[in-house]
Amino acid sequence: MHIGRPIHRYFALPLLALLLLGCPGRPPTDALQAAENALQRARDAYAEDCAGTEFRAAQRLLEQAQQASAQGDYDRALTLAQAAEEQAERARLTSQANWDDCDAARAAQAGTTDQDYTAQGERDRFQVVATDYDLVPIYFGFDESVLDAGARETIENHARYFNTNNYTVVIEGHCDAQGTDQYNLALGERRARAVAQYLVTLGVEQQRIRIISYGEFRPISQDDRLNRRAEFKLRVE
Repeated sequence: MHIGRPIHRYFALPLLALLLLGCPGRPPTDALQAAENALQRARDAYAEDCAGTEFRAAQRLLEQAQQASAQGDYDRALTLAQAAEEQAERARLTSQANWDDCDAARAAQAGTTDQDYTAQGERDRFQVVATDYDLVPIYFGFDESVLDAGARETIENHARYFNTNNYTVVIEGHCDAQGTDQYNLALGERRARAVAQYLVTLGVEQQRIRIISYGEFRPISQDDRLNRRAEFKLRVE
């Protein structure tokens, strides 16, 4: 027996491990900066005016991330900062998709015509394509983004039409009002992405497809079954 061995040697490694586990992490500086940059890009694209709900959600997430970081809760701050960056990007894309109507409203408010109104900042201009083809929406089950047989058949019909032209296909994901804003925006994106991925397998070029989530913010009916949908728009960029 090693009776004379110092007792601290038996506890040194466990104590060191405990101290290491108890050490606080580092502030997620890069993630916070990335979220701020994304929010600025959304602001430059006039998301405050043209995608106000989505933009304010991104702002709230960033504020919560900054508060969590200031309180030393770095894991939560990182998660919130990443969510804020994603939400700000959704706001920017939504603003771009809404640009036709929003630009006209801004022009009218400014007392100018659409032709002589020049906006600053990053944005894409879209021209909506009028077509006789019936762009039937895709519908989803509650909290689902899986395409059933009926949805796949509709998408296959659409793909045959899309493959006869060079239009940009905008897929809009929508949800019912159950769940948080953030969750529904993510669910709407999953729905739009599922449709987009199936279109690609049917020969529609991926670079011609845009996806946008509106979450719960554009209901069309009191029947939630009709709000759980993906819609299609054709545009020329």
